[in-house]
Amino acid sequence: MKKVLLVLLRTVLLHVVFVAVLLGLTGLYYFLRGEIEGTGFSPRSYAEVPHNQMIMAMITFLAAFLTILLLVRFIDKRPMVEMLKSRFNIKQFGYGSLLGAGMIVVVTFILMLMNQVGLGKGNFHMQSLSFLLLYYLFVALYQEFLYRGYLLGYYTKQMPVYLAVLFSAVVFALMHMANRSFNPVALVNVILLGVVLGLLRIRGRNLWAPIGLHFLWNFVQGPVFGFSVSGSPRSHGIFLVWLRGNENMTGGSFGPNASMVTMVILLALSGWLVYRQFYQHRVTESAE
Repeated sequence: MKKVLLVLLRTVLLHVVFVAVLLGLTGLYYFLRGEIEGTGFSPRSYAEVPHNQMIMAMITFLAAFLTILLLVRFIDKRPMVEMLKSRFNIKQFGYGSLLGAGMIVVVTFILMLMNQVGLGKGNFHMQSLSFLLLYYLFVALYQEFLYRGYLLGYYTKQMPVYLAVLFSAVVFALMHMANRSFNPVALVNVILLGVVLGLLRIRGRNLWAPIGLHFLWNFVQGPVFGFSVSGSPRSHGIFLVWLRGNENMTGGSFGPNASMVTMVILLALSGWLVYRQFYQHRVTESAE
């Protein structure tokens, strides 16, 4: 019981510190913009502007990075250099990226074969696409640092690996509950996606495969096909999909993350990864 309480307290602490740091950095950003433009401290919404979406994603990543540094140094009492020693692994990143892009292409292709969606030519600007590329990269970085990096690493020291992966996936899914059009199918799918990302983290012993998968999973959904990404407003991408089928199949305004087709794909992939992890070539080490 004590261990469960400690795990819950650490989970809450991570999010409290993260929100506090994020609010501080965001407030500083707004203040500096106001001073530069001569408008004073006047927070505004930048949600519709790709350039400012990118900046806010970078700020959020910085907040996540600083949060983990603070917890590692002052709560875990470990040297901060431990967090900085991980090197970029292009093989793992490429593997995850291909997996993420491949999954959403397969989901879209199946939906087209089932006549659930149509696909046409989009209307996009290369500069906006570049900003969105960086936006989705930094979103993947900050979420993977928090959930597959710090939290999963902590959980594997407190419980069996399979429970650590599942628990981190549930926490990851619960953090999406405030998203527009979130529903029970989306909850199950985001948990399954979290399981896949967690197993890739454990298997590869670094974050680069889950970062790559998370990055292109989102980027191909939105700026490439024009789907909504976990409830975000839809926009023209390289292509433009139009939804003409059942919402449980297409995902509706939440996007493919709330699609039953996605659920089948994620169940198959997570089952294969569980088999490889726990039965075929078992890896017992905890996440680093």
